Amino acid sequence: NEGEEETAAGAGYTSMLSIRGFVAKKGTFRLKELTAHLNSVYSDDEYDKRILALNDVRKVLFNQLYPMPHWTRYLGWTMILLWSTACIVVSIVFGIQFDQAAQAVANPNNPNAEMYQ
Repeated sequence: NEGEEETAAGAGYTSMLSIRGFVAKKGTFRLKELTAHLNSVYSDDEYDKRILALNDVRKVLFNQLYPMPHWTRYLGWTMILLWSTACIVVSIVFGIQFDQAAQAVANPNNPNAEMYQ
């Protein structure tokens, strides 16, 4: 009856614990291993619970692939835009400096200055 109470509390909770334990224990796994694990946890007539378990697998994998909070995405884009803007400004400033006309001044102390008079 204790198992019935767990199931009544929510198949998602027990399957999520089972899936998290499977993923944590295995680290990396193949789809065949996951299917075998789901077959060992759920019988053939518990199709709805298998679907919920697969949804739990999706959540676990999503959280493993993207462990950072959602707001870090905006922070990353802001940092990229600021960095790009700074690079563009530096490029324009240096481009303007090197584009200015150079002015030549004769050096009368040069021993070869008479050749260029």
